[in-house]
Amino acid sequence: MQIKSMKMNAFLNGTRTLVAIIFPLITYPYISRILGTDNLGKINFANSVVNYFQLLSALGISSYAIREGAAYRERCGIMETFANQVFTINVVFTGIAYSLLGITLFFFKGLTDYKELILIQSLVILGSTLGVEWLFSVYEDYLYITVRTIVIQIVSLLLMFVFVRREGDYLKYALISVIAMGGAYLINFFYSRKYFKIHPVKNVEWQKHMKPMMLLFFNTLAITIYVNSDITILGVLKGDYHVGIYSTSVKIYTILKQVVNALIVAALPRVSFYVAAGKKKEYYSLLSKISRALILVLMPMIVGVMMMSTDIVVLVSGRDFAESGASLKLLSIAIGFSLIASFFTTTVLLPYKKDKLILSATIISALLNLGLNFVLIPFIAEKGAAVTTVLAEGLVMFMAVYYSRGKYRLEKIKKAVWEGSIGGIGIAIICHFVNQCVDGTFIRLSLAMAGSGLFYLIVLLVGKEELLTSTISVMAGKFKKG
Repeated sequence: MQIKSMKMNAFLNGTRTLVAIIFPLITYPYISRILGTDNLGKINFANSVVNYFQLLSALGISSYAIREGAAYRERCGIMETFANQVFTINVVFTGIAYSLLGITLFFFKGLTDYKELILIQSLVILGSTLGVEWLFSVYEDYLYITVRTIVIQIVSLLLMFVFVRREGDYLKYALISVIAMGGAYLINFFYSRKYFKIHPVKNVEWQKHMKPMMLLFFNTLAITIYVNSDITILGVLKGDYHVGIYSTSVKIYTILKQVVNALIVAALPRVSFYVAAGKKKEYYSLLSKISRALILVLMPMIVGVMMMSTDIVVLVSGRDFAESGASLKLLSIAIGFSLIASFFTTTVLLPYKKDKLILSATIISALLNLGLNFVLIPFIAEKGAAVTTVLAEGLVMFMAVYYSRGKYRLEKIKKAVWEGSIGGIGIAIICHFVNQCVDGTFIRLSLAMAGSGLFYLIVLLVGKEELLTSTISVMAGKFKKG
């Protein structure tokens, strides 16, 4: 199989993630104003319930299939057998997930008001099973994933503006959101025949697959607890209004994480391949490049979001959601913790199959998050939920770094840290000046972003940052050829 460009993979994966993010960025300001805080809270509470059953269906399959499949992808027959066995396990646990969801809706009367929303949003569970998204990551087929995402999001965007027009249209909004994902998964299922036919099989090596899958499942479960428990507990203890306020800051926080994390996720098949093949030189080189890019993006992002949090929230969702600015300011710190943890987990611990260490870190953090939610949310509502997320993400980060010691080597990161620090300080000063001197949310944000971006670009150019100069050289070369 032809080895694809790592830079192109990162670019395509980043583009796909960016397009998937632009869709809610365009629709969320419209939806939050049309549906209102309470209806938005209902949607996000119902989604937090569905996420637990989707997690059971997924069973850690994606990370396991990508990691193991990277070693098989050049051997078509073995890869086909492996993929169909993994798909069969996914189908079985999807059935179990739906059975448990039905039992939950029948016995828990507190979910009666959310039943329709939960049933609509649960269609994603079936879609994600049929979608076999992990297969395209194994083969690094990010071009297909990117094109598919763009088409689906455009169609969904048009449906949103046509059918969601009144406050009572929140069920239509939920259905269209499901269509956006479900349509992509359906296309996946048919496109996967490019490689081989995906179908359930009778002979499954359950013992071989289940142990590593269960470790990854419990790890994802722990992550879901400290990601979702905030909203679930907030909804139970404080109601839909506070869920709506907090969900806005979480939406922005999640979007920012996804943009940067696309760089890390795109690297998993390649780093897994390097580790399996014993190519340490290539492995260390790739890790150094990713870590430097992560530092250079992360430091100014955290400072910018922290300084402009309220304006960001108001621009995205309107002044009714201005209270979300306080929790977003706190969550900006969690962005850094989360992405650093993701780097070490995805590029070091997962390729080296340190699943038990990942599990221990996430379980401890999830328990911390869960306990603190019950302590802080009753007193400071969504701010308490944000504080628990920061502490949980921080603990995961420190444990991931500790567990990764001795298994990686990073080069030239001191320079990136200095450049990022200088850039961050400059951005803080610029944002503070703009906040003090400029009226108007849109103008303030525009000037802050333009001034900060120009200043940071100058810092990188003066420092002759290799990642930037090499990118400029490549683009200049292509322009001349054109």
